[in-house]
Amino acid sequence: MPLRRRVPLRGRLAGAVPGLLALLGLLGSASVQATEPLRDLLEIGGETVPVEALPPPGRRATGWLDLPPSDLLRDMARAERCSALGGPRGVYRVDGGRLWLMRLRRCGGDIALHEVFGGSGEPVMATWISAELVAQRGPVLCSRSQGGDLRQTTLRWRIEEGVVRSATEADNRDSPAVPGMPPGARRALPCRPTGGAS
Repeated sequence: MPLRRRVPLRGRLAGAVPGLLALLGLLGSASVQATEPLRDLLEIGGETVPVEALPPPGRRATGWLDLPPSDLLRDMARAERCSALGGPRGVYRVDGGRLWLMRLRRCGGDIALHEVFGGSGEPVMATWISAELVAQRGPVLCSRSQGGDLRQTTLRWRIEEGVVRSATEADNRDSPAVPGMPPGARRALPCRPTGGAS
């Protein structure tokens, strides 16, 4: 049996270093992306846009609208095998001075309302929601690296037990965050033009 020459540990490590460096270079150059969380949506004027709930003073922001307490919804959330956080989430509409839950959605698609609430699946007035809601609609004016897109119009509603108590609309075309504004007027999160600005 031929004798094997023993290579010192230092020599074996030195031979592995170029391969490890190449592997680290490949891993470092790959873009890392996480699955975006599921968001609540609002149907408005033919558009479906993300909607957020601003927290009341003293509460932590989640951005999500509350769903009614339900063992079935809790079980659905636990059973959800999805890389996106937040499911199930609601799709809402403001109509007739009220906030309506139109349907529920999760990674695997929509959940029929009758599966959770019974009945015929008609929209459900969102009496469990008391919050300030914020959504943006219209053309994208610019994109912020950490703050998402800035759209033409920002909408706000103050909701109490599903009833709209106030609603405001603001035009963002003159926002200091939009490129082309004087540099001294820019906010901390300036935008990049998207080509869709009007």
